[in-house]
Amino acid sequence: MSGVQITLERQFLLFGQYCDIKRSTFTREESSLACEAARRFQQLELLLGRIYKLESRLHEVFVRPNANDAGSRQAQEAIARSIDTISLELITFVEAFYYFAWRLREVLRQLPGLKKFDAPGIRYVRNHLIEHPEKKSHLLRQAFAFDPKQGPVLKPINKEQRDPKVSDKGLWENVRELQEVLDRSLSKAAKHTQHV
Repeated sequence: MSGVQITLERQFLLFGQYCDIKRSTFTREESSLACEAARRFQQLELLLGRIYKLESRLHEVFVRPNANDAGSRQAQEAIARSIDTISLELITFVEAFYYFAWRLREVLRQLPGLKKFDAPGIRYVRNHLIEHPEKKSHLLRQAFAFDPKQGPVLKPINKEQRDPKVSDKGLWENVRELQEVLDRSLSKAAKHTQHV
């Protein structure tokens, strides 16, 4: 696990500052889009919190005493069921995160000063691993891995086969990239607006 829970709280505050500066010049449509973006930030925060808790639970199951021992058959079956249940929830929330992050990207691109906003990791995973895998990545197998530093990884491939253009860097890496891009884009848009 990444240790410290990663959030978009600072970026949500920056977005609020951007809206405070821009609100008087927003069109009705832009006001509606800004409200949707705020909701998407909240949904992403909710998902990140849930993903972090599920990661912790999965880690606990793996390090639980006797988790890797032969143990009783019933104990091993219970551990396997627990892993399956947690993994299903985790992959569901991870995929939901990418869908909501994609929608946030689309909404922000319709607001003044944010037309070029992009988060390549989010875009890539959503487009090529979840939504349209048959078109470019050809990674059709439903697979999932967990990397303590990178977080949940969708459709991992062997390191020697890994083409950086056709792989998921991991949720936490993609969220860090999203944080950086949001920080830069929102600060720039707010500063540009103040000088106009």
